[in-house]
Amino acid sequence: MAIRGGPGRPKGQKKTGGRTKGTPNAATVALAAAAMIQAQPGAQLPLEYLIELMRSPETKEEIRVHAARALLPYLHKRLPIAAEIDVTGSEKMVQLLEAVYGR
Repeated sequence: MAIRGGPGRPKGQKKTGGRTKGTPNAATVALAAAAMIQAQPGAQLPLEYLIELMRSPETKEEIRVHAARALLPYLHKRLPIAAEIDVTGSEKMVQLLEAVYGR
């Protein structure tokens, strides 16, 4: 005698498990949380705070570099491996790159 169907629920039986109807997914929850933060007077998102910290002349240089490093993946695409950057005449840029990449 052959078995029909195979694994799973029998035909006609109600589906069980999974997310209940109307439950928001993780992206919707995160978007709602960000909107709630923005709605509060004087509130900042973490990204905005790091940008402000990085641009502030009163902040220590080391902290500004760490903030810039944390922001990089969110604000700039990664350069191709073969890309060359011309930093001639910009000693400050060379120092910052050395501080960030430890060379």
